[in-house]
Amino acid sequence: RFKPITKKVFKHIHEKGLYTGILIDGDAKPVLDDLLEMEIDQLCIPDFKVTGISALKEKIKGRINFKAPVSMVDTLSTGTPKDVEDEAEALIDAFYTQSGGFICEVLKWHRPEYPEENVLASVKAFNKYRKNAPVI
Repeated sequence: RFKPITKKVFKHIHEKGLYTGILIDGDAKPVLDDLLEMEIDQLCIPDFKVTGISALKEKIKGRINFKAPVSMVDTLSTGTPKDVEDEAEALIDAFYTQSGGFICEVLKWHRPEYPEENVLASVKAFNKYRKNAPVI
């Protein structure tokens, strides 16, 4: 239903030399092919585990830039700093390409309040891949 108008808007944005992006909350599998047709530049799925890393990787790696934090639902909220680091590595392994492909997002929300050591672990894990990252 929204695909024709969204595709038209994104085409106009691209014609102006700008980038497009969309945030999807929930399972994106049913619309991944449509998103590829709309030439989305960046896809953000905060709860990527609902869709699954393998399903996302199969469809979008090298075609759409993917933006995500460490899972807010479980890893960041109840995992250990090691769990956070492992998941950050898994996201980078799944989506990084020489031309980009992955934008990490670090969250420090207050509902629920995530353990400070987990937030710091996500910063450290992602900063390993950032140019000129500050030492923490």
